[in-house]
Amino acid sequence: MSRLLSKLSPLIHKSSRSVRSFSSSTTGPCVSIGSIMEPSPDGGNLGQVLLFNIPDFKLVRADKTYPNELYDSQLVGASHGWGFFSNRTDREDHWVESPSGECFLVKWYSEYNPKGYEASTVIVMVFREEDTQAGRKNMRHTDDIGDLCIFISKGEDFCVKASSFPGLPPNSVFLNGRLFATLNMSNGTFGCYEYPQGTPEKVPYSPFWLPPFSP
Repeated sequence: MSRLLSKLSPLIHKSSRSVRSFSSSTTGPCVSIGSIMEPSPDGGNLGQVLLFNIPDFKLVRADKTYPNELYDSQLVGASHGWGFFSNRTDREDHWVESPSGECFLVKWYSEYNPKGYEASTVIVMVFREEDTQAGRKNMRHTDDIGDLCIFISKGEDFCVKASSFPGLPPNSVFLNGRLFATLNMSNGTFGCYEYPQGTPEKVPYSPFWLPPFSP
């Protein structure tokens, strides 16, 4: 996740990498209502920031230019004329236990493309729970879970032995949610699934893995 700081300064012409706005001394405590933006000739995004100025109950319109880095970012705070932005990045934490009782923490990060809803950057990190000599438990990052496959979705997460199900690649994490894909940690490859032939054109959104069962 990346974070960007922008100085709120008078509107002037600079490159699209800069942020141009108003001096914070011209307003009191404000509430950000939203932004109206359109592409600018120099590659940034021209628009107006709509603020509700609390002291005088007035709407403040501030012309400013957004650099591309802030196009899909969220304003998460402001102080002394500085704006604190965070890119649109989602993180999920999943706790999974293997058939033998080993415990894993899977962190799934997705950064979205400003031009669409698909994740443009995906990071998956696996941590194994380990006991220490002091009697505590640590989470250690690992790229090797052996013969195991971890299944992560919006439902109940689970873990199976790859050798018990021919065709499953061992040492892999299967994702179903913002992405329908498999991460093979043995070779670092990432593969997205396509629905099998014969699948209806429109299907309900169902981001769930089903654990093995007998039909």
